[in-house]
Amino acid sequence: MRAALPIFCILIILFSCKSDPKKATDETAAPLENDFLIVPGERVGIITGETTEETVEDFFGQENVKITSLYMGEEAEREGVVVFPGTENEIEIVWELAANIGRPAFVRLNKENSAWKTKQGVRVGMTLEALEAINGQPFTFYGFEWDFGGLVTDWNNGKLSPYLVVALMPQDFDALTPDLLGEVVLSSDDPKVRAVAPKIGSMVVTFY
Repeated sequence: MRAALPIFCILIILFSCKSDPKKATDETAAPLENDFLIVPGERVGIITGETTEETVEDFFGQENVKITSLYMGEEAEREGVVVFPGTENEIEIVWELAANIGRPAFVRLNKENSAWKTKQGVRVGMTLEALEAINGQPFTFYGFEWDFGGLVTDWNNGKLSPYLVVALMPQDFDALTPDLLGEVVLSSDDPKVRAVAPKIGSMVVTFY
């Protein structure tokens, strides 16, 4: 499963329909102090779509920042930065491919018990039922155990933003049945889906 979650970050544009306009709120402006708040499409704490590597180092301190290549799946890597490496609050910032842009393409989170979350409380480790309740209705996602396993494909006009992309991971592998695996589209309210107790295994926040 190592490759499944990173791969969807590369092709995230295929699934993130930017049909809902961003609404300007007081939450969208980057704070003076990191607040661990995720505002999809706008910011992850102090990190925005215009943040640079220098800004990240200056704000968090070099001791909390690791410049590295980040695994993207299928042996591909991208230049990026890890903030709070090795801690529960670790996040990965992946830069745009164009060398002259120098801004984040997306931020990836995959640590449970992290302080990072949206205003509604969406966070890594959240249960499928809790996620569906926040969305206000069932959503659809791909079957498990393949390259795009557990990737949410459509919030179905729910409350959650397309700038927030999550991948679900089953917790009860004994309850997995063949019809829940591979290139199928599942609904979050399917009793068979709920039987495997999925949780958010990874989150990606985009800005554009």
